[in-house]
Amino acid sequence: MNPKWTDEELGIIEAKAELYTPKQIASILKRHGYFRTPIAIATKLWALGYSTSPFLDNYSSAEIARVLCVHSTTVSGWVRLFQFAISNSQFAIFFLIS
Repeated sequence: MNPKWTDEELGIIEAKAELYTPKQIASILKRHGYFRTPIAIATKLWALGYSTSPFLDNYSSAEIARVLCVHSTTVSGWVRLFQFAISNSQFAIFFLIS
């Protein structure tokens, strides 16, 4: 059985949800004396209505897709492309120029 989430834990994950990945939040919680797996954190963030991807500013792909009138997989593809562009500077320069 999993222990209940404390108010302090929820405060930490809500404060860090916009900038950190679930794995990073798990590390932060561990420093505060709590142990939660990244999967548990991602599940809790989803239940609270947060996106688990810091690149989407806490909007889900489905919400962004609905506003832009495109399919949610299109938005997910854009996010993957954007993350690739960040990790590969040559591609990023080409992507920004074109």
